[in-house]
Amino acid sequence: MPAEVAEENSRQVQVKFYSDYYTRNKSDSPDASRSSLLRRASACMSELAPKDFVLELGSGRQIVTREYLRDRNTQPSFTIVTLDIANLARKQLLAKDSAGVTHIRADGGRLPFNATSFGLVISSMALDFMGVEAIPEVYRVLKPGGRAEINLHHPNLIPEDLDQLLARRQIPKAERTVLEYWAYLREKGILTNDSHILRERFIQYGLYVEKLIESHDNHDTWWEVSLKKDGTNSTSANSYYRPDMTKQEVLALLAHERGRFFRDWGNV
Repeated sequence: MPAEVAEENSRQVQVKFYSDYYTRNKSDSPDASRSSLLRRASACMSELAPKDFVLELGSGRQIVTREYLRDRNTQPSFTIVTLDIANLARKQLLAKDSAGVTHIRADGGRLPFNATSFGLVISSMALDFMGVEAIPEVYRVLKPGGRAEINLHHPNLIPEDLDQLLARRQIPKAERTVLEYWAYLREKGILTNDSHILRERFIQYGLYVEKLIESHDNHDTWWEVSLKKDGTNSTSANSYYRPDMTKQEVLALLAHERGRFFRDWGNV
């Protein structure tokens, strides 16, 4: 199957799944995960300049943005843009009536924004479902010195007995939709429990990994990632990933970035 066809099929699977999922479910991520993301994002938002822009990538029904606004006593001076690939009616959006919030339906791997548009990008359990092309898009739309606070899924999302669950004869439609999507994630190898792989995914596109930890509550496990874009307006050919790099150049870049940004992590 040509890569273009496979990529489009992947997008169609996601559109179908999330358009149905958000209709049937009021929540879209563990409460503890959202709380952690909100704490980190709020700290970044407090440093934003007036009239800056924040992008919530893979926002679903805007639950993260709604919770952020609910916890504030004043209207923020910046604009929040929420974006999701799902077909969502306006009535499904939780922050639709909030001033300074705009929702856009778009693909995270093809963001419809100019470069350096956002001071902060946040994403709750969504970026890893968008494909690696979403990572350079995050880099592109961030302003120099901009930050990204992201939570990612852990492979333990997928039940060990998934095949047995799918083999049951009678499964409610909503449950089958979720099980089939888990099977899709497993088949595509989209999720990883390897922190080294995650770090390299971000490093190779020029994003500094300031923090990457595995977190959990009593039921779920997830990755927490804090990223920063370089504070200059240009990307040196010697400092950042380029599509035409040889394998040796990429390995040299990764070694350089590991040494610069992960000294405190020990051996990586």
